[in-house]
Amino acid sequence: MEPPPVLDTIALPNGGAVQTGYKAPPGLSDPAQVKVPDAAPASVSSYSPNPNPPIVAPDVVDPKTVPPLNKTAIEYNPFMPEVPQAQPKEAKRSETPASQHDVVAPEPAAPAKVLSRANDVSPPANQVQGTHKIINTPRCTLDYAIENVYVGGQPKIEFWATSDAGRTWTQVKDESAGRSPAKLTLPGDGLYGIRIKANGASQPPQPGEAPDGWIEIDTVPPTVRMLPPALGTGADVGTLTIQWVVHDKNLAYDSINIFHSSRPEGPWLPIANGVRNEGSYRWLIPSGIGNEVYIRLEAADRAGNIGRGETHDPVALPQPKVRVLSIERAP
Repeated sequence: MEPPPVLDTIALPNGGAVQTGYKAPPGLSDPAQVKVPDAAPASVSSYSPNPNPPIVAPDVVDPKTVPPLNKTAIEYNPFMPEVPQAQPKEAKRSETPASQHDVVAPEPAAPAKVLSRANDVSPPANQVQGTHKIINTPRCTLDYAIENVYVGGQPKIEFWATSDAGRTWTQVKDESAGRSPAKLTLPGDGLYGIRIKANGASQPPQPGEAPDGWIEIDTVPPTVRMLPPALGTGADVGTLTIQWVVHDKNLAYDSINIFHSSRPEGPWLPIANGVRNEGSYRWLIPSGIGNEVYIRLEAADRAGNIGRGETHDPVALPQPKVRVLSIERAP
């Protein structure tokens, strides 16, 4: 009786095995004499898991005889489970004392920014934008109080003004003889910082000293230029578009007032008050105003100056037209 062939298997790491074919049984030297069954096991390329794989004892291998593993020579094995690759870890700060490591110089820090009054004494942004006092005369009053008065009487009070943000100072005479409020006369138009010194001995503030307050002198009225008015046509018949150009650095909000008159010398009657400086205003012409009209425009700034502009020539207004429909004998 011929000995049965022996299954040739490969053990898997998970404990199973893969059948790869048949091999000659022990004692049979000629593999050609092995009779392979008709239902041979599937090859590795068409392998499907065997729910009850045979248990094959693995060969005993001496670890000393195993050569080092060459990772680059490992080929892909579809039966081996995928092992996740280790992700590189972020470098952590060593807790070892610095004396045990090479000393690494830190990056140089940015130089400290030093603000000097001598370099930055401009008026605060909110004051430059218009919250400071603006007047249309160089004469002003300044109310003040004296604190920490020592024994010996009233100290001498001096007033100094700067028009270049504290770089230079000019003494301003107080016309009230040392009594509050002080009466000062500033040199002219411009933005001034005022510095008060007690017992200053006529020594000006140092360049860069911050003022105690700000005031602006503006005696120039807004410039007003009238443009030719335009009579409405089509759907705008019966209207007059008044046009202008106004310039002023301190122009007040809603500061345009518009007037009309049938004569160049007036009297002037209001058309609209508190108009925004948008360059035009459409006026609905009232009935019975006459055949022609003059226009005046006034613009005020925050200092109280008023600029005016008028049309030199009268504006001819459209008059109603009468058309005869028929003439009949009276009954």
